[in-house]
Amino acid sequence: MMDSFNDGIKRNYQENEKYDLQVYFAPGSSVNSADLGTSLSNITGIAIYEGFTFAEVEISNNDRSKNVPLYGFSANSKLRSINFEKGRFDGLVLGTILADHLNAKYGQDVDIFGQSYQVAGVSAELTSENAFLPLPQMQAMFNLDTNVTGIILTINEGVAENDVKKALLQSNLPVGLIISINNVKEALATMIQGFLAMVGVMVFIGFVTVALFSFNTVVLDVMTRETEFINIRSLGGGKRKITKVIMLQGILISIVGAIISIPLGYYTTDWLLKGMIEIGRAHV
Repeated sequence: MMDSFNDGIKRNYQENEKYDLQVYFAPGSSVNSADLGTSLSNITGIAIYEGFTFAEVEISNNDRSKNVPLYGFSANSKLRSINFEKGRFDGLVLGTILADHLNAKYGQDVDIFGQSYQVAGVSAELTSENAFLPLPQMQAMFNLDTNVTGIILTINEGVAENDVKKALLQSNLPVGLIISINNVKEALATMIQGFLAMVGVMVFIGFVTVALFSFNTVVLDVMTRETEFINIRSLGGGKRKITKVIMLQGILISIVGAIISIPLGYYTTDWLLKGMIEIGRAHV
């Protein structure tokens, strides 16, 4: 199970977020796209870079609303693609969790800053509580002209990530935050591993509890049916017959317990796992 989660995380970053560092500029700062090349020209080790925009916005639909991260990426980006459940990236795209929260369907309109935007797509990926706009549309929304509020980039093989981070901080770019995708992947894997360990302990405790409950039920039942067993003996029934009755009862209790507890445990664990994964998604 752990391998499947790790594979899902790796697949997301290999297919959708194909960059090494995500750099957010300081709040209120932006840089003209044409000036990025000059600012980054003195930093060695950067292979590909692209600008993006980011803002926290309130998206509403009828009586439902939510403050969410809104990202603006180029529709032709080489480093950031979107895994669509439905639609395409020619307008506003909502993550699946966000779309469910807002009860917003593909093709419907939602409200941002008092203006209506049609939902052009629904995204099914790790960042399912985010929203996305094509970069030019988001630049127009915030009157940024051709400015961007952050960059994503890849690092050449053999170049130390920390060296690139130091160079970015020493550049003339208004760097506010640098996120390493490798660190994010490791944090997600560690979080899921710890949660699965917790689930394993819960399952073990559950098995022990069920076993003790079944044993206790059988013992109490035997004690309360002492007179019945005496009557069986008086009618010629031997110890073997009484033992069979007790064993049959124990087996029936175990079967009924398994029929009830296994599906209940499966769906409860599935619910807990999905909840934990969504919590992780919200912090990616």
